[in-house]
Amino acid sequence: MDQIKKQVYDFINPDDTVLVVDLSKVDFIDSSGLGLLISFLKHMKSRGGKVVLEYPKLGVQKLLEMTRIDELFEVKKRPEPTTGSWEEFM
Repeated sequence: MDQIKKQVYDFINPDDTVLVVDLSKVDFIDSSGLGLLISFLKHMKSRGGKVVLEYPKLGVQKLLEMTRIDELFEVKKRPEPTTGSWEEFM
């Protein structure tokens, strides 16, 4: 985990204020992964920034909600699929 943390920190430019983490391909997060996300958040907040978690799969999203970690981050969920609109029937 320390190697991942270092790689991410090295990737962040000094003037970046938003770190976006794409979780769309993550099937499972354990306590180490949650700790890593929290360390990213602390790092970005110390710089006046934020972390955005994008498109978590349902299982990961439920874990974030159960642990209330979703309240600390901006979480962008995938748009819900639609089956059409009422205008199509009028």
